Amino acid sequence: MKKYLQVCFFSLFLLASLVFTQERYNYLAINGERWDEAGPFYFMKQGNNKDAYASAKTLALATGLSLEIGADELTFSRRNISLSIKRTSNIMQGLEKSPDNLSLNGQPFEGPMAITVDGEDYVAINTLSEAFGFESGWLPEELTVFIKTQDEPGVATAAYTLSEPRIGVQENGSSRVVVELPPGAIYSISVKDDRFVIQFDGAATPDFNQKMDDANLETVQYALVNNEPALVITTTYLLNADGTGFKRGALGATESNPNERLFVDFSPTLVGNPVSELSSLELTEMSPALSSAHAPASNHKIVVIDAGHGGKDSGAVSSYGREEEVVLNTALKLRDILTAAGIEVIMTRDTDVFLELAERADFAKPETNLFISIHANSFSGEEPNGIETYVFGEPLDDSQIALAIKENGGGSEGRSLTEEARNFANSIQGQIYRETQFQYSTALAEVVQHHLISATSAKDRGVRHNYLYVLRKARSPAILVEVGFISNPVEGPKLVTDSYQDALAQALGSGIIDFLNEGGLRASARP
Repeated sequence: MKKYLQVCFFSLFLLASLVFTQERYNYLAINGERWDEAGPFYFMKQGNNKDAYASAKTLALATGLSLEIGADELTFSRRNISLSIKRTSNIMQGLEKSPDNLSLNGQPFEGPMAITVDGEDYVAINTLSEAFGFESGWLPEELTVFIKTQDEPGVATAAYTLSEPRIGVQENGSSRVVVELPPGAIYSISVKDDRFVIQFDGAATPDFNQKMDDANLETVQYALVNNEPALVITTTYLLNADGTGFKRGALGATESNPNERLFVDFSPTLVGNPVSELSSLELTEMSPALSSAHAPASNHKIVVIDAGHGGKDSGAVSSYGREEEVVLNTALKLRDILTAAGIEVIMTRDTDVFLELAERADFAKPETNLFISIHANSFSGEEPNGIETYVFGEPLDDSQIALAIKENGGGSEGRSLTEEARNFANSIQGQIYRETQFQYSTALAEVVQHHLISATSAKDRGVRHNYLYVLRKARSPAILVEVGFISNPVEGPKLVTDSYQDALAQALGSGIIDFLNEGGLRASARP
């Protein structure tokens, strides 16, 4: 079905530094189809398509470009083309064209700056089109600005853009990698030595190169393999094309998610279906997983600490203690550690009070560096134990939904908020989230999880994804840490002690400080 969306273009009138909107509607068409996702508005000056601006995020998503949002500039990239555009909130300054504003593959490129309005970045459509060889123009009778993304002859345009893979550890000790594939995606699977390769036909990929602290995996990255876009998984052991060392499967589309979810489990003991063996493997790495351009714009750092539950919501309760008390005590200790390190701390609560989930997430404003929500786990049986850290996203298996419902308030409210979070994760806005904020949250989660396990010797339950409402609403990198099972006969008594809470707070603080000092770089913050 064709996509039809009417998007509003604002008219720029520079009068006393104010911007007034033009009350008429226009359309944006990408490759003959109108872009129909609600949200970012578009604006243009006096109806002239040469001055038409569009949301940077929407343009990147619609045209298959990767987008990095730095403190002072935006960087669009695809294949061997990279365009960097300086950002400004001064509209008059932003409209001025200069070769100092942009660089194309490191060389000056004339055009206007990206303009930031109410937290959203807008870029000139014609400038972006010129840099990447797109055709763009204005159809006055149809009130439509159009973009055609044909490349040079012989080079195919990406048919779809992949999202970042999800990675987690299974209960049986195997490591699972999940990648979402849109309807009609064509891919092939092969192995060579310790490399598991999924090659995609006609796909654009985000920048993703993650070093793993994992018994089965060394790295997971998007790269070019024999000049084709691919997801490359490097294992800690040799793979065999007969299926030894891995087992793969797929989950079909659902009403809420039209994508196929391809998953592969890795462990030396697994045996799955055979695949092809690559005769040669020429691997070309993409740009680094995270650029230093993502570092905070200021040395002043702000961390939001959310002690879960409180007041009328006690959280998990066992014969050993109450979750609301364990996490508040740990949060207060963490506050003191971060404050002593010169970091500003905002507490969602510092006493025994109740806050709605949306109220907690409202503390995680864009000007804050990160948001950390602290919780304690529980289970009907005594066996489960260990520490796990969550980022927002689709869980690797449906068994995690029960936890999401519990942490989202329980009962009918918890189910409702979980469903809202699920719908967001599968929306276009959720895809944009995965391309930007998700990578920071994942990096933070990995560093914090590593420090917690090192400090406590608890069972490492890994970094996981779930439909947690407090993370879905956060507007800065956000994680939720389950510091242990208060229901476990060994871990429960520890969690209520002052010394163990000290150890947890020290580990959380070390992970956060390492992450912030490295500017959010994924790999360098890990030993």
